[in-house]
Amino acid sequence: AQLVKGIDESYESYFYQCVLALHADQYAKAQKLIILARRQMDNELTALVGESYHRAYDEFVRVQQLSEMEEVIQYKQAKDDPDRRKMIIQLWENRIAGCQRNVDVWERILSVRALVL
Repeated sequence: AQLVKGIDESYESYFYQCVLALHADQYAKAQKLIILARRQMDNELTALVGESYHRAYDEFVRVQQLSEMEEVIQYKQAKDDPDRRKMIIQLWENRIAGCQRNVDVWERILSVRALVL
């Protein structure tokens, strides 16, 4: 945990700190880190979208990872609500069906979903 805290204030730093917070069931902290990660992405994403969708796709996957981290929080907090959990799983299934059929993309997305295990 200390190693991650020592990294600069980058998207990656906030992302991995969020992973650690989720493992520790620190959902408020995780949500705050998701917000900070989004702020770090804002300028880069805006510039890339102006160039081309293809160049920006990697950043869109990062945006999706952050959204799914929020859903991981919701999933973990819905311990007594199987319908809510079922709805989140269905959402994930629908969303991945719309992603590029690319192993690297799917691996990044599924690694976030694995946080519910």
